[in-house]
Amino acid sequence: MMTDLDMTNFLILIAVGLHAVGYMVRDELRLRALVLSGTAIYLIYYFLVPGGPLWDAFLAASLIAIINIIMIAVLIWERTTIGMSDAAKRIFKSFGTLTPGQFRKLYAKASHNSADIARQLVKAEERQNRLFLVYQGTVEIGFGGDRHRQATPFFAGEIGFILEDIATADVFVGAGTKYLSWDYDDVRKMMGRNAKLENALIALFSKDLARKLGRSAPIKP
Repeated sequence: MMTDLDMTNFLILIAVGLHAVGYMVRDELRLRALVLSGTAIYLIYYFLVPGGPLWDAFLAASLIAIINIIMIAVLIWERTTIGMSDAAKRIFKSFGTLTPGQFRKLYAKASHNSADIARQLVKAEERQNRLFLVYQGTVEIGFGGDRHRQATPFFAGEIGFILEDIATADVFVGAGTKYLSWDYDDVRKMMGRNAKLENALIALFSKDLARKLGRSAPIKP
């Protein structure tokens, strides 16, 4: 029959095992979940140990457990669209290389615009200071006087942003068109503080440019 001492020793083995497996896992969410599970076993041990409870150890482990619970909540928030509005969720689909958490940071910096009349967002051969995402309405791109209708969602100003140079085309939107805009400097500051966000945005703009080139110059047999 298992004694109380055997039981508490068994709990320690389980807790150590959970921590060991957790530290071998690369995914941070799984790591923290396993460490939290191990800490929970330690809490049971500190409470049931013969001669206990060991309140000092129990309180210390409780603090570690609370920190892990908070970080798990942060990770879930970063990886899911929980709490995101329906409008934000629809726009998020245009940012396929970003995580929900990265998108939330970018979305918080965006200016929300609705064109009351037809207007020009980007003028060719001029330096721009804003990045645009047209997500609803009509948008046209112009080259040398020719204008071509484009499908939404449509990024504009990203070439000037990436190259830090003049715009290469005119971009027009129709009345009632809805779009987001960001100041170049705000986006660059965010990228400078977060390398993962920087890589995600560069990948996003690269895919968008490749898609535009594919539409403008289709390969013919």
